[in-house]
Amino acid sequence: MLINKKYSLILLCMLVSSVLFAQSATADLTKRYLERANTQYENAEYDAAYKTINAVLRLNETTGMPANVTLMATQIYSKVLDNILSTGNYDEFTTITSNIESYPSIVDGTLRKKINEVYAKQIIELERQIDNQKLAGAFMAGGNNTESKKKIDKLIKEIDRCISLMEG
Repeated sequence: MLINKKYSLILLCMLVSSVLFAQSATADLTKRYLERANTQYENAEYDAAYKTINAVLRLNETTGMPANVTLMATQIYSKVLDNILSTGNYDEFTTITSNIESYPSIVDGTLRKKINEVYAKQIIELERQIDNQKLAGAFMAGGNNTESKKKIDKLIKEIDRCISLMEG
């Protein structure tokens, strides 16, 4: 009986030490990645900082988000959204909004405002594309407008999606 208690105690000590080691490793990894993200941010390497901070967010999603991670993520996401607003390149925007939904603690009023600005700009761009498609269709009045109509329908659906996300 005493031997079983001894083995149980040893097993329990090993388990506790492995849990503490894992937490320590996570904290150390978080610190290193956060330092890297900060350096990338300071060097205006926002795309690289975005990838690095996402690794930090994934690393801490089950243990709780430290305040310094939340602050850095908010700043980096803000710069990435600024870049999207200035370039009009919406390729990463869906991924960004998906990440923001996964990590709501990083969203503040400024970030929410920028997201809505991107949606609004995207809507304007899509409406312009629709107008261009309609104009192109008008010039091809005698021809087959099926492709043009499909593109217009697709653009309208994208506008509707953007509006619903802005409202939600």
